[in-house]
Amino acid sequence: MAELQTKHFLFANPAVSRMLGCKEKEVLQLSVEDIHPKASLEHVLAEFDALARGKKTRVIHIPCQCRDGSVFYADISNTSLVLDGAECNVGFFTDVTKRKQMEESIRQSEGRYRTIIEETADSYYEVDLDGFKEINDTMGHEAGDRLLKVIATRLKNNLRAADVAARMGGDEFILLMEEVTDSGSVATVARKMKDSIAQPLTMKGRERRITASIGISLYPNDADDGQTLITHADKAMYAAKAKGKNNYQFYADNQPCLRPFTSSVSVCSCPLPTHIRFESPASGQ
Repeated sequence: MAELQTKHFLFANPAVSRMLGCKEKEVLQLSVEDIHPKASLEHVLAEFDALARGKKTRVIHIPCQCRDGSVFYADISNTSLVLDGAECNVGFFTDVTKRKQMEESIRQSEGRYRTIIEETADSYYEVDLDGFKEINDTMGHEAGDRLLKVIATRLKNNLRAADVAARMGGDEFILLMEEVTDSGSVATVARKMKDSIAQPLTMKGRERRITASIGISLYPNDADDGQTLITHADKAMYAAKAKGKNNYQFYADNQPCLRPFTSSVSVCSCPLPTHIRFESPASGQ
């Protein structure tokens, strides 16, 4: 929260303080000008002027500068209120850095997909772990991170060197196989991934198992653009969950969108670039 006239911060919750790399009391020594690079500051100040005229505003993909000089990107919804006689801006920050980085990488490779000949087919897999939250909650985040690393390795072992895989956040992975010959070979890979993930592993002295729901969409059969392919794979994945989990489903026209609402969603808006590879789960990639 910042005063509209002086643009100095009056309050910052722990989440925003972490984004800025500051302690909460240190944020109160800053102003809006301190956290926005010059390239975006004019736009942000214009939003303050709009608030002063009584309008609610929202800015997306705005660069913000941390205390150490690094930059993150945020969507910020703003509204105004009066506190102790002073007009204030209340901003709600959502960190979209990973989303923007992914979309930028994807855009850079978009041209490649425009040149794919019709005889070449690609398959997208969306893999969501069943029961990961329970393990993460009962055994701790360290155990959850270790599990994600194991699953990432198992997925990679079922892919060719030219195939692409990325963690999209939480317990969700997305994979791209290029130049697939038919849906049968795509299904074979899905079965191998499903069975590999379901193999037991020992965590804190206990044998645990986890399964996966896998959704599949095909280029160009299901769509010829990346955003629609990802959406279709997402629908197919939730169809797999609706059918009892621990299975895979191909996209079908009559599948409803079953993804529940969440306040923090990772979005991939174009075809996945070939240079994205698995990173440590701690990185969120």
